Amino acid sequence: MKAEDLAKMKKIQQEARQRILERGKIEFRVEPELMSAVLDLAKERKLPLGPMIRQWVSERVAQETRSTRKRSQLDVIEHKIDKLLSEKTGT
Repeated sequence: MKAEDLAKMKKIQQEARQRILERGKIEFRVEPELMSAVLDLAKERKLPLGPMIRQWVSERVAQETRSTRKRSQLDVIEHKIDKLLSEKTGT
């Protein structure tokens, strides 16, 4: 792919992201079985569908963020250990 094509694609992606941020809304398709299960859960919990799904997404984003931070910290520790071992063995 040419550099100018990549630049155009990146610009389109940035514009799409901006539109999503401004609207505060995303849409996606869900299989009927999954949709039925989600609707059943919302009814069972006596929660509106939108807030329940927003809570799930928010919790998952927080979980993923923590996981990424932990992985990053482990990478730093592993790098320090590798450096110490290489200094000790002279490699």
